[in-house]
Amino acid sequence: MQQDWDQRQNWLVIGTAYRVASDAPSFPAGSDFRAGEAVCLQHVEYARYDGCHIYRFQAENEVKSYWLSDDAPIDDLTNVFVEMLPPAPLP
Repeated sequence: MQQDWDQRQNWLVIGTAYRVASDAPSFPAGSDFRAGEAVCLQHVEYARYDGCHIYRFQAENEVKSYWLSDDAPIDDLTNVFVEMLPPAPLP
């Protein structure tokens, strides 16, 4: 188990939009995350039986889940999901 285990619940912020930086599987079986895709984090939960944090994102027409194992480094999450900054205000 990684030392940052207790911080993983709040590593990404619910209600925040993220850009998928690299292709990643959606688990369990379903539509995979695709690089360039915009998603919004809806919910984070912990699956004690599976030893994973589950991040549920709203994609364009579906909900997708990303499972982060307790043994995986947090970089596995932060290298896939990059926060989308709001557009700069017009002058």
